Amino acid sequence: MDQIPDPNAAPTPDYSALGALPEPGEGNFKRGKWIAPVVLVVLAAGIGGALFLVHKKDKESMKPEQAAKLKEDIFLKPRK
Repeated sequence: MDQIPDPNAAPTPDYSALGALPEPGEGNFKRGKWIAPVVLVVLAAGIGGALFLVHKKDKESMKPEQAAKLKEDIFLKPRK
């Protein structure tokens, strides 16, 4: 005898549009398996970006003598 499907059951979604991605439940998937590596990569990228910006800011900063010379040049040069 054929089994009658449950009328309250949700239909199974079609995952064929996802291409090479596996269907849920396939393989040896463990929930939360990728959370720790992703957090580490994001933290490393954030720290690296912060260090890059700090290093870049240090390169662009002027010494007080350079700033005084620049101000003097600006005030002494005639306007065009």
